[in-house]
Amino acid sequence: PLTIPTGLLIFRDIRLRGYWQSRYIVEHQANDDSRKKMVDEIIQDVINGNLNMGYTKEFRLEEYRDALNYNWNTSDGDGLPRKVLFRCTEN
Repeated sequence: PLTIPTGLLIFRDIRLRGYWQSRYIVEHQANDDSRKKMVDEIIQDVINGNLNMGYTKEFRLEEYRDALNYNWNTSDGDGLPRKVLFRCTEN
């Protein structure tokens, strides 16, 4: 279950979109190959910059304390915390 404060939806005009994966699979008769193709297309859109993931700063996993501090003490001016991305590679 997903819990969303209604005040954010009403007063800040925040909108949510999603999809019901099991329904998608049934309605589109999706098999493993077609689901993999869909995920690959989404990943390619992210890589190409066509789909914005919306994070504002990147941290190495070892920097989790800095990331939490950044998230808790920073906002985009709307009072909402910023998003962070954890990089889990050696680079």
